[in-house]
Amino acid sequence: MAARPICPIILELDFYQPGAAEVVRNVRKLDSVASVIVLSRQSTLTSYAIARMNGATAFFTRPLYDLKAQIEAIQAAFEANDRWERTLVQMQTGFHVVGCV
Repeated sequence: MAARPICPIILELDFYQPGAAEVVRNVRKLDSVASVIVLSRQSTLTSYAIARMNGATAFFTRPLYDLKAQIEAIQAAFEANDRWERTLVQMQTGFHVVGCV
């Protein structure tokens, strides 16, 4: 089984800078199931849309005042990784796996 990331990828990007969208897109090309969380100083709908269209699974603006949403996004990324690992094991072994692998 190929090695999987054990944590989400958190990127600090500003989408007014050239190449920011390409960074997210290239991470997704390397690992199409990785959870990519973007932090940005820009809180525009355009920045959000660019990040999500290029593969970000979550988008937050800085400064971070209330960490609850960020913590939930990171927890969801870990849970998605666990589900992906269980699916891979099931596909390879034909067994149903309960719990972490």
